[in-house]
Amino acid sequence: MCIMSVAGTQYIFGVYSPDLKDTMGYSQKQTQLIGTFGNFGVYLGVLPGLFLDFFGARLTCLVAAALMFSGYSLMYMGVVGAVPSSYLLMSLFMIVQGNGSAAAYTAALAANIPKFGEQHRAKVVGVLVCFFGLSSAIFTQLYDLLFDGDVESLFLFLAVSLAVVTSSGIVFLSPHAAPAHDD
Repeated sequence: MCIMSVAGTQYIFGVYSPDLKDTMGYSQKQTQLIGTFGNFGVYLGVLPGLFLDFFGARLTCLVAAALMFSGYSLMYMGVVGAVPSSYLLMSLFMIVQGNGSAAAYTAALAANIPKFGEQHRAKVVGVLVCFFGLSSAIFTQLYDLLFDGDVESLFLFLAVSLAVVTSSGIVFLSPHAAPAHDD
């Protein structure tokens, strides 16, 4: 559940996008393109799915952490001027972050479903997906409370916190056989 609760941060883009637009001097169209590419990164979720099939949930979590860290770190570096900050590069950084989000989502879901009997699997999926959806609510509140208007600090916080939480999947996610149940 912890991994799912950090995996949906690309959906807070609408909360910080006005501040990103003002900070970077982007047009509305350029800012919207950056957000769209973040979603596109999630839609490339077939790639983390293929990776999961070959390497398992633990390694997929490690890749997810690296992708989310890279995406948000590059966004941070773009805002502070350490790397070029064209809206096209920022869009590419959001694709990386979005694909990391898809990898975390896929790993957490795939590792947890087999742990429960068939009669409980739908409930497990529902709870996990709810936490994915709550991710944006959690991080919206954090942005309002801690970073209001400061996208630079938000990106740094997201890079580090998402990498730490998602990396925990290396330790805590393990495939287990479905429990036997009486029919």
